Amino acid sequence: GEGTTFRLTLLLGIAVAESDQATVPQIAAQRTPQVLIVEDNTINQEVLRRMVEQLGALPTVTNNGQEAVNALCRATYDIVLMDIQMPVLDGEKATRLIRDMGSTIVQPQIVALTASALRGDRERYLEAGMDDYLSKPVQLDDLRRVFLRRSVDERQAALASEESASNSGANIDWATIERLLFSLQLPKDQAATLVCELYEHELANQLHTLSAAIESDDRSLIARLAHKLRGGSRQLGANGLAAACMALEVAAKDPSATSLTDDIANVRASYTETWSLIQAQLQTMIAAH
Repeated sequence: GEGTTFRLTLLLGIAVAESDQATVPQIAAQRTPQVLIVEDNTINQEVLRRMVEQLGALPTVTNNGQEAVNALCRATYDIVLMDIQMPVLDGEKATRLIRDMGSTIVQPQIVALTASALRGDRERYLEAGMDDYLSKPVQLDDLRRVFLRRSVDERQAALASEESASNSGANIDWATIERLLFSLQLPKDQAATLVCELYEHELANQLHTLSAAIESDDRSLIARLAHKLRGGSRQLGANGLAAACMALEVAAKDPSATSLTDDIANVRASYTETWSLIQAQLQTMIAAH
């Protein structure tokens, strides 16, 4: 019979309209942020939707807290813009329900939207599990600051994760792999097979190209290829491999580094260890179906 053809794009940029580039800075990220708007007023919904799109993110609109909880059970969102006063389920109760779900979902950044910021409101929102709040009417600059703050926090967390992986020897971010499997929207055994192929072939091919560059001692090319392999590794949850690639990239850019032998050896060893663990786990998933 015929096989199944899979297509997967791992790295996505954020598009900002050319006419907006002078006033709206691009938000640095590896994929388009997903933003859930939770607001019962249709005018506010439309204004927020347009602002989110102008900042290069992808909006989804819901009408109340219950719809927001349901949406987060079905999909992953990076930021939730949560109105406080809503029918069916208000913003505070919805936030508590979302936080109570813990690691069963990918927890988003939740930003309260309130028409009145009274003394003590901020503390109450934080206690409910919200991360920030904006006063209505929401201004584009204020929303931009929320997006940029998230981008900075995400970058710092990524660097901390890589440093931790390098220091502790931890290799695999299983939560990232679970999110990747879920995002493929395939039966789990098919998703696991595809991810196996990405590890076994895509990362292996990149490592082979990197090894060839090492043989020619082309430092500029080595740095670029190490950076590329690092990005692909992180997308696939291989944080230990990403950390080893980062060390190689830094060494390749250092004129005082006389040899990269140890650095490339660490990359190869990390790939071998990572692939062995990933393969065992994913093969178990495949065999279970």
